[in-house]
Amino acid sequence: MRSMWHIWQGALSSSVCDEIQSLPRSELNNASVGISPENTSLNQDIRRSRTSFYPYNSIEAETLNKHILPFVTLANKENFGFALNNFYELQYTEYHSTEQGFYDWHQDIIWLQPTESQRKISVSIQLSDDDQYEGGDFEFNKDLPQPSDIRSRGSVIVFPSFLYHRVTEVTKGTRKSIVAWYEGANFN
Repeated sequence: MRSMWHIWQGALSSSVCDEIQSLPRSELNNASVGISPENTSLNQDIRRSRTSFYPYNSIEAETLNKHILPFVTLANKENFGFALNNFYELQYTEYHSTEQGFYDWHQDIIWLQPTESQRKISVSIQLSDDDQYEGGDFEFNKDLPQPSDIRSRGSVIVFPSFLYHRVTEVTKGTRKSIVAWYEGANFN
């Protein structure tokens, strides 16, 4: 049966999550928002988190892709049927309660960017145990069924990048995750 999203609860083991967290990545910085790499800014009314990235075509990115791609492939086959050509970017994100971390309603697709391909599938991997933070719930727009039981460490959710979603404010502790995007030819 087709679904707007696909969840695997606790699919990645603790040792895989530890491996992912130990991979070298860029320095953590305040996250920005924008419609293209050239048009980004810090806007703490929309997003308060810290992000770092894994260099594209690096060993680290390939290691992450090895863990993520089977979920993307299955969800795409069973639910979406998008023509995909590659992963776009891999981001490590932290939401801190001390900063009232959150990310308001947004889409991951960048409709206005004139490129030959665009984000089609988004992935979020939970790296924190659910007892390490409070708040920080991943939600879809109210018109869609809401995912449940995705707070356990190693849970993976895969969904079309055009779905509106958010992460509510973290009120205690720190929420850590990996976000990945897989792209294909522009939607027509």
